[in-house]
Amino acid sequence: MLFLLAFLSGVFFITGIAFWLLFFLVVQVRIADKALPVEETPGLGFLWKKWPHEKMKAYRQDLSAEERLRPVNRLLLNAFTILHVLGIACLSLVVVTAIVG
Repeated sequence: MLFLLAFLSGVFFITGIAFWLLFFLVVQVRIADKALPVEETPGLGFLWKKWPHEKMKAYRQDLSAEERLRPVNRLLLNAFTILHVLGIACLSLVVVTAIVG
């Protein structure tokens, strides 16, 4: 069980690193090159949200149907869900390991 927990934690960490690296290298560059309009969070909303929903929405709307099927774009567009599922799996394994002993 500890092996599975270590494996899921590693996958969670690597997926998060991959997302942020691709976000800065792909999404930010495309937004800057095409001057895509991004609805920014007003006031201090950026302090509460740690995920770039507005920028990902602008990026998603700019992609064509065939670009959305590329593996890099599929990872970028689904990273929020992937990371949440992996995080919940890691937490549930921690709870099960604590209960079972």
